[in-house]
Amino acid sequence: MLPFIIGSAWAAAPKPETVTEAAEANPAPAPTDLEQAERVMIVVFSRPGWWDQIGITYDHKVSEQQARADLRELARHAGWKPDHIRITHDPGVPGGPVMTSVEFVAQALDPRTHNLPLEPIARAFSQYRRVGATFMLPPGYPYWGPLSYQAPGVALRGDLTLGTYNFHLTITDPKLRRFEYPLKDPAQPKAAPEPKPERNPFLLRLALVVGMALAVAAFVYGIASYTKGRS
Repeated sequence: MLPFIIGSAWAAAPKPETVTEAAEANPAPAPTDLEQAERVMIVVFSRPGWWDQIGITYDHKVSEQQARADLRELARHAGWKPDHIRITHDPGVPGGPVMTSVEFVAQALDPRTHNLPLEPIARAFSQYRRVGATFMLPPGYPYWGPLSYQAPGVALRGDLTLGTYNFHLTITDPKLRRFEYPLKDPAQPKAAPEPKPERNPFLLRLALVVGMALAVAAFVYGIASYTKGRS
């Protein structure tokens, strides 16, 4: 379900605007290899009392061997034990580009720290340079970390939309080393009160659909432009 929503949003993104005559007369320099690197998006759907559901979607087709290798790297860095793994190669919508998706379950969030696994995600997918990470958390989840952070070889920026944290990772070092991501944002030292999590299955599914649509809204325009340029 996660890959279908991501793929649909990417394929439904608005097409890039027509360049002006001035731009055509002065074309931008050709992108470097890093700027042409494939992108990938990771979505973590937290389910209190159950294993978390995780989806990895590439904006293109990769081999099953590569997808499994990336998953092993993620599991190694994050300390996860993926189960119920499913890999598919399908277009997001009929006629759209074929994208590889990986679905699995794992205990992705640490209830002791309430931190988000951004550091292991950045290291596992550092070769893709530009990575999106979305976390759909239960109401009142006490995430205290910063929404903006920089370390040697990586920059993170995020936002919070209706309980969904969306992060954009820009990685300049394809062999990114471990970095210390702060557990608390100095600007927000106090934790918000934590209400009891909502476990209504219908509301969870509704939150998944709505949250995913919002999560990829800022990301889809670049993907649509990128995939059109490669076709």
